[in-house]
Amino acid sequence: MPVELFLAWRYLIPRRGFVMFISLFTMLGVLLGVATPIGVLSVMEGFSNLLQEKVVRFHSHVTVANGDIIYDAGPALERLRSDPDVIGVTPFAHGPVLVQFQGRISTPFVRGIPDDGANSAIPIRPMMIAGEADLAGDTVLVGEAWARRNAALVGDKIMVYAPRHLEAMKQNYEAMQSGDSDAPQSAILPNEYTIVGIFRSGLEDYDTSVILTSLINAQRLYKLDEGLHGISVRLRDADPVVVQQVTERLNGQLERPLFARSWMDQNRELFNAIATERVAMSIVVAIILLVAAFCVCNTLITVTVLRTQDIGVLKALGAQDIHILTVFALQGLIVGVIGSVAGSVSAMVALRQLNPLRAWIRDHFDVDVFSAKVYSLAEIPYLLQPETVLLTVAGTLMACVLAAMVPAYYAARIDPVEALRYE
Repeated sequence: MPVELFLAWRYLIPRRGFVMFISLFTMLGVLLGVATPIGVLSVMEGFSNLLQEKVVRFHSHVTVANGDIIYDAGPALERLRSDPDVIGVTPFAHGPVLVQFQGRISTPFVRGIPDDGANSAIPIRPMMIAGEADLAGDTVLVGEAWARRNAALVGDKIMVYAPRHLEAMKQNYEAMQSGDSDAPQSAILPNEYTIVGIFRSGLEDYDTSVILTSLINAQRLYKLDEGLHGISVRLRDADPVVVQQVTERLNGQLERPLFARSWMDQNRELFNAIATERVAMSIVVAIILLVAAFCVCNTLITVTVLRTQDIGVLKALGAQDIHILTVFALQGLIVGVIGSVAGSVSAMVALRQLNPLRAWIRDHFDVDVFSAKVYSLAEIPYLLQPETVLLTVAGTLMACVLAAMVPAYYAARIDPVEALRYE
């Protein structure tokens, strides 16, 4: 072992004395300084990726619409299907409705998809957790959260009031207010649908506020005849850059007023908020690393003061300033290496235990630290990427070595005569 490394280790972790405890607590500080950034950034990355995956899975990659009703969608459908980057095209109709079930009223959105559930743009069958995705006749699929909230099961019937029902109600009300007894009064009966399946998209908002039915039923509810509200498009490559390029190309080919919007355009506010949170968390992470660096600097200053006489002896025996400087720089590196390795391992273990720990806290203290209603996710997601670990460890090692240079420079400048004057 080189002499400098031997002395650095002996000075940092002596066999006895309180310096050993100071060094251990310093390494603990570095451990926390490494584990916290890795854990936080991994959760942020996992949250962003999982949210992106679920949004794309339920929304399709590109949506073509005109802001109103598309009555002649044939040319647009042919143009989209002929695009080499497109693998799925599905027309849809959607809008808000009133749903009555067992005395409860909810206001979800209804979305029309093909009768057999084989949606080439938005795959529904992989999301099914109960029943079947067969929407022949007056049938609907409901989200898991909506079914749980309303205690609904497969086979139950719901009553749906669409805008045409509300218009009829308004006409009856106006006739009653006018006092015209000869005005025709029409009976307003909602559409009755049978729940044939329950799906789970993984996003609480969608599972609560979206009901799926056949395209024909959705068109009838909104009196569209053969009209559509839009066209869902799924691409061969889901990479955001490719999706944006294809969207721009389609906008140059579609006849106005039709326009294409990518899933990023439709959810821009959501992902901008996530990006802002990531920047804020990165700043917090940098501050944590600086705190760990100050811990290292403080420890090495203490070691320098306690080892002043030893440094004087080493210099009297012929040690050069560069040797003393190397000893204390190596101390900072040792602290950084041990703390980084321990912190990385701790972060990996902590990430694996996040959801079990969350469940334990919820069961024993009735506190949900990651509410699905708030974050729209059933579990705490995380994505541990190698570059996150490497960048965090590299930044920690650099901070530790730089923090060690201040006491190292002071130690190298010690005059052996002054250090040994009273010995």
